[in-house]
Amino acid sequence: MSKVKNKINWAIYWRLFEYVKPYKGRLILGLLCGFTAAFAILGGLGQVSSLMESVSTKGESSKKVDELIVDRAGSDVPVAVKRTRNDEGEYEETLQVGDRVISKLDRSIDEVQRKSWDDQVNKVPPSIRDFLTQTCKLELQDPETGEPKGLFMAMAAVFFLLFFLLKNMATYANRYIMRWIGFKVVTDIRNDLFKKLTNQSMEFHNSEDIGQMMSRCTQDANVIKNAISENIGRLTRGPVEIIAVSGFIVWFSIQNQLLSLVLILFVGMPVCLMPIFLLGGRLKKYAKKSMRNVALVLGQMQETLSCVRVVKAHNMESYEQKTFNATNDNFFKSLMKSMKYELMMAPLTEFASVLCIFVLLAYCYVQGIGPEVIVPLVFAAQTAYKPLKDLIKVQANLIKSIAAAERIFDYMDLDYEIKEKEAPIELASFNESIRFNQVSFSYTGQKTIDQVSLTIKKGQYVAFVGEAGSGKSTIVNMLARFYDIHSGSIKIDGIDVRDLSHKSLHDLIGFVDQVTTLFNNSIQYNVAYGLEDASEEAITQAAEKADMMSFVNEKEEGFDFEVGAKGVKLSGGQRQRVAIARALLKNPSILVLDEATSALDNITEQTVQKAINELMGDRTVIAIAHRLSTVKDADCIYVMDKGVVAEFGSHDELLVKKGLYTKLWNTQFTEQQEAR
Repeated sequence: MSKVKNKINWAIYWRLFEYVKPYKGRLILGLLCGFTAAFAILGGLGQVSSLMESVSTKGESSKKVDELIVDRAGSDVPVAVKRTRNDEGEYEETLQVGDRVISKLDRSIDEVQRKSWDDQVNKVPPSIRDFLTQTCKLELQDPETGEPKGLFMAMAAVFFLLFFLLKNMATYANRYIMRWIGFKVVTDIRNDLFKKLTNQSMEFHNSEDIGQMMSRCTQDANVIKNAISENIGRLTRGPVEIIAVSGFIVWFSIQNQLLSLVLILFVGMPVCLMPIFLLGGRLKKYAKKSMRNVALVLGQMQETLSCVRVVKAHNMESYEQKTFNATNDNFFKSLMKSMKYELMMAPLTEFASVLCIFVLLAYCYVQGIGPEVIVPLVFAAQTAYKPLKDLIKVQANLIKSIAAAERIFDYMDLDYEIKEKEAPIELASFNESIRFNQVSFSYTGQKTIDQVSLTIKKGQYVAFVGEAGSGKSTIVNMLARFYDIHSGSIKIDGIDVRDLSHKSLHDLIGFVDQVTTLFNNSIQYNVAYGLEDASEEAITQAAEKADMMSFVNEKEEGFDFEVGAKGVKLSGGQRQRVAIARALLKNPSILVLDEATSALDNITEQTVQKAINELMGDRTVIAIAHRLSTVKDADCIYVMDKGVVAEFGSHDELLVKKGLYTKLWNTQFTEQQEAR
């Protein structure tokens, strides 16, 4: 991998952060919870230190003190001398030569200190004292010195539990809030991505693989969702916890004059993090590769299953299975390579962490440091391990999420969208004419429409005919701005379609296509699609005019019958009639019939044609036809050939010209005669 590819793409991080900004209030609250958890850890570690001091036998307070009153040479008055005995019973201070002992008083500590300790114990409520002494069998004060070691230990234990409880409550709140933000961010990303894709022109959708789009909307978005929902919490909590623990170790080391431990800490931390930096580049490489491969898997599966009829008809099941297996195996291999580097991070970092702890313990052993120092340090190291481990997961997740985000933002940055002007014109109705003026369009480098000029007046019935690829469907696609023209203009009532709002333009036009795609929902939903305020009465009337009621009444659920994916539970003729009813309900000024009956048998065609005649009424109708007999009654027929209008006129006028239309007509007429 090149150096450029190994660089951190901070622009991607920033774009992801832009999605977090709207929820900055929650983010701040989550950060505060993370800080609270970190400080609770710091407080808990302090209590561990206090507990160890309480149970330790060392310390000045446990040493016995004798107070002597002596006559000392050179002194006019008796002198009070305190002598402290260590744990072996030996005096640490001795009398001077010539001192004469007048009196001796054995006492453990200074009476003022003793009284202060007694007061501390007496401040404890009697019920709590009884619980500690009688139920827990805890001795609150040292019988010799009076030091309230037991009380201190009980207090340290209580405060440790309180800090531990606070830490867990704050951690829960932090995780919940940050996961909420993560899920919401990815929801917003997926919404924006879906909006971006649906707003792209048909030019984009005709060239892009559906499997790729689905993979980025689902698979890649899920990678980001899982990463962000976990990472935001870990990133806001983990570093603070590690800093808090590191601060405690530094403070504790200074208190115990063990500054060399600080050096071990700051040398050991980079060692623990080294596997992250060593393996991060490889992980990103294979994570991105696995995402590309899963898109290929989804794309091939979608394509094969959509064309399963063709696959079966040509006995290609084995071939398609073999091809899919090869693609799926490539995905598996790239996924395992990605997982290998991801899983290597944790054990390598854990080994480095254990090695650092081992060095710490070995150092303490060599220096003769006791358990009252070792235990708090080891506990602190153990406390730091989990957030450190979480940060390792963060690094792995971030690498994968950045790879996924790059793929998603590639789609976000697409520029195939049909742009709408800032203040578009709202055209409420169609009153005069549609004019094509020197219109040209190219698709994948090939000119499909070349300098086409024509006029369609309101109320006319016009048809476009020609061989496949002649450009007849492109004409209506440009009229509806499914494609944007490359040169020339298309005007409705003198207004360029590029100046109209998308909504008003599409409200004027209704479509009945050759292949009617229905949504996996009820019949009623499909009839009323795009018309949220349609009444049941209006839907029923449209269905009656489209001759739908014969099959609707056969269904037990009636209009609530679920038609299945793409309307698979209905026949071709039934689907066509649903599309006609939809157009009738929409009541458009301009009706486009794109080979609406060419895929139907003769009997079904007659039924559907009757419904189409009901639909046409006095509307302006633009028909695209392959079967010329269906449009011979058109007011004007435009014959397309290689992107240009070769000839136009009525059916009879075109036959008289004996041109391309006559050739097409004679060919189809001969085929029909032979078929009989």
